[in-house]
Amino acid sequence: MANYIYFSKGETILLKCMSGVKTADWIGPAQNTTNPSLIPVVDHFGKQKIWQTTQYTNHRNINPIIPNFRRIRVVGIDRDGDFDLQISNASYCDIGFYRCAIDPVEGNPLTKSYILQLKNEPKVLIISEQRTTVSEGNSTMLCCEIDSNPNISFILWSKDKKTMIDDADSYCLVFENLTRHDSGNYTCLSGNEIGNGSFETSLIVFYPPSVYLEYKIFSVNESIRDIHCKGDGIPNNLTFSRVEHKSNFNEHIRFLEVSSYGIATLPFLNETDRYQDTGVYSCNASNGVPDMEGIKFQQGEAKLVFAGPPVFASDNKKLQYGKLGKPIEITIKAYSTTDITCHYLNAIGRLSSLESIWNISSKIVLMRIHFHGVYITVNGIEVTFHLAILHHFQTFNVTVCNNVSTNSVTVEVRQIVDYSLEEKVLSSQGLAIIVLVMIIVILVAGMGIYIQNDNPMISMVERTVVENGDTALVPAEQSSTSSNYENSESEHLDDGYEYPYTTLVVNNRTEEEHVYLNTRNSIAFENAACGRSFELLEQDETKTHCYANQGQANVNINDDGNNSKETDNNSDRTLVHQKNKAEYINLLLKQ
Repeated sequence: MANYIYFSKGETILLKCMSGVKTADWIGPAQNTTNPSLIPVVDHFGKQKIWQTTQYTNHRNINPIIPNFRRIRVVGIDRDGDFDLQISNASYCDIGFYRCAIDPVEGNPLTKSYILQLKNEPKVLIISEQRTTVSEGNSTMLCCEIDSNPNISFILWSKDKKTMIDDADSYCLVFENLTRHDSGNYTCLSGNEIGNGSFETSLIVFYPPSVYLEYKIFSVNESIRDIHCKGDGIPNNLTFSRVEHKSNFNEHIRFLEVSSYGIATLPFLNETDRYQDTGVYSCNASNGVPDMEGIKFQQGEAKLVFAGPPVFASDNKKLQYGKLGKPIEITIKAYSTTDITCHYLNAIGRLSSLESIWNISSKIVLMRIHFHGVYITVNGIEVTFHLAILHHFQTFNVTVCNNVSTNSVTVEVRQIVDYSLEEKVLSSQGLAIIVLVMIIVILVAGMGIYIQNDNPMISMVERTVVENGDTALVPAEQSSTSSNYENSESEHLDDGYEYPYTTLVVNNRTEEEHVYLNTRNSIAFENAACGRSFELLEQDETKTHCYANQGQANVNINDDGNNSKETDNNSDRTLVHQKNKAEYINLLLKQ
């Protein structure tokens, strides 16, 4: 192991060899030589280093080819056998490895080695485990690497010029779970007997921005109103999303576009409508660094209040009721962004009866109001005027004031409709009757649908009104004079019941009209009063023709002058002329 000797420039150095020897030789650092000898040496840090050496002395003779031979000499007393090496006016070129070798003893040469180092202040370098830019929540390490001759006597760390650690063994700073507060300038300082050395580096911790809104108190008549979205994250290159305007109850109202600088401009509004800009404004910004939960966009909020006149709730009752000579309460709800300074009640069209108002009360209530096309919830005020006596049924004007302006709304007071007990009972009975009638109608309709689906109608009546004519056209297959129906005058249903016919009366009109009736697939049936009869029966004004026992269908036409019947064989229709007669038409419906 070599002995370290530290020297200063210009100093005389004495390297001791062993005493009582007959002869000794020195080797030293090779300088300007083409054939140096290589000697491996382990330093005091445990690292092996290869030194280049050359012959310095042969006994007491100095090698004349070395550059510093004039400053080197072998000193000692011959009888003592000293062969010490003396170096005068030492300089930087004298730094290196030196060894004194004596004659071998029992075949083993004896040596003594030195390493000369020029005294200097420490050379310090800070190295990091990884790059010095890390994100919040991660870990890192800063280490101080020092080159010092002689060894350092102290080491300390400081952050932003403030001492953190004062310990000669603290070569490294270890950071676990970094926070934004760990960012700063770190300095490693060390010293020895020559002087001090230091090195400074910056540790930058990236973290998501803390977002906030910057704004000023806008005056009522200010035309340009800007809201500035900002953040203090690292890095500070922020990306912004839209600003959201919400109510104090977290109800969405609208979005506002934001410039690349984070500025949102409120649209122009009349001074009387600027109260609608009141609310919570939410700004979102990101610098690309997520938070501990992995969310990149961070949010900041601010509550803005814009002054305006009072606003009345849309659900205020414009009609309120009372009794003459009795107490009454008139209630309204209003919203104001500033303090309410007054509220009073005036009668319209009459002298105000303020002496009848014996109390005015108010309380905070939730109410719905219109903000930028959206109905939201706000904290409003409910004002109640307690009148001792209602003198007249009339309209009142309710006025509410705040620090900005006033606003009014009218309320009409009408008489309370007080029903007697008998009227209430009758009203209840009427309601019950209406309910019963509705139930009956529903049941009848349901039965009709059921019967119609079970026994479909097979007879259809077509009624055609023809102006300026006297002709009634009846299909021949349904004529009462046709003999083709003698064997099919009646038809019984499966249940054995024969349904009666229905008589339809058509009265004379001011203008002559003729009724054409077509009954397809008609059948004869038995009338309870008149016996068997065809479905088409015409009677005059004074006589009814019924055939109780005949087995065929009949049609009787009684005219004042002419009774005529024409049969068109080609069209198979019976033409019956009639004039100014009431018509009785029997319609058969097969159920």
